[in-house]
Amino acid sequence: LKTDQEQVQIMKRRGGVGFDISTIRPKGMTTSNAAKTTDGIEVFMDRFSNSCREVAQGGRRGALMLSISVHHPQVMDFIKIKRDLKKVTGANISVRVSDEFMNAVKNNEPYVQRWPVDSKDPEI
Repeated sequence: LKTDQEQVQIMKRRGGVGFDISTIRPKGMTTSNAAKTTDGIEVFMDRFSNSCREVAQGGRRGALMLSISVHHPQVMDFIKIKRDLKKVTGANISVRVSDEFMNAVKNNEPYVQRWPVDSKDPEI
């Protein structure tokens, strides 16, 4: 919630914002709160996007870029979300591609996603 509030304050002053959402737990991971499992990245993408659309100064809305690592297990959900023309309409999206991924593609090798994306000992 704090991130969303800060985003709105920046956009109210005609600023642009970019977030990397790779640290958000993938959908279905267990949590220690009342929800028991996570909803994944879509909820946050919608929230940030909606806040961006709602802030407009002088007819100009805020600018928002959301990015995610190719390592994240929900990267395909991230890419496909824009197919629904009613979702994430207030943001541009970008996938951060790593040398590790590109080498796997180049060498026609399997590639395994993980979370946390930068962990040497990932949970998944």
